Amino acid sequence: MIYMPKSKLRNDENLPDEDFGVETAKSELVRRLRLAVRQSGGATAAAAKSGVALGTLNNYLRGVNEPKASVLAKLAGALGYSVDWILELSDEPRARRDQHPAQPQTTVAAHDIVMLEHLSFSASAGTGALVLNDLGQTYPVRADLLQRLNLRQDHACMIEAVGLSMFPTIRDREILLVDKSSAARDLIRDGDIYLFTVDNEAYIKRLRREPGQWIMVSDNHEMFPPRPIPQGEHFAVIGRVCWGAHEL
Repeated sequence: MIYMPKSKLRNDENLPDEDFGVETAKSELVRRLRLAVRQSGGATAAAAKSGVALGTLNNYLRGVNEPKASVLAKLAGALGYSVDWILELSDEPRARRDQHPAQPQTTVAAHDIVMLEHLSFSASAGTGALVLNDLGQTYPVRADLLQRLNLRQDHACMIEAVGLSMFPTIRDREILLVDKSSAARDLIRDGDIYLFTVDNEAYIKRLRREPGQWIMVSDNHEMFPPRPIPQGEHFAVIGRVCWGAHEL
């Protein structure tokens, strides 16, 4: 009798839908991928349609690994969903082929997707403040979005907003594109939204210039009033937020 570890069994079998609950997804990309797979008949059917190994697909659905650009394009095309929708570039998932066979489907080629550095927030155990983490992860983005924003791949990164201080402009858990070029960091535009740190605490706020100081301004100003950045504290701009669900 050959012994196979339990984790291997779970990785290679078609797990029931409840194991891939939409609301428990670690990110919006995983949530949308789970929806596409579920609507396409489940993980086994999706793996067969796309040619992606079932164990590999299950890891994507669990959020263990992130799909490469080529794999994401293959999955989206095989399942009849828009890559734009999976990447949160569109709110329209586009109908599947079996629902509207007369309507042509457009897919995005793998070379049209680039992988950007993906930063994340976490709470400091000591103060409860948010700090930035670079976990070495990447996030797939349409190349033409960077072209439209006149932004180089090595000057861009993605981050997921946390909290409601910038609502309604930025929603909680919304994925944002940040321009971290030297021009964006050094030439701060009064009133624009920036990702920055103050004594290692991270913020996404508007920066407003006042004589002798910068003010961090929330769009949800009733709950989060403007705060001056104290002189003497280390203030560092990571980059300018230039895109969310819509351009900012």
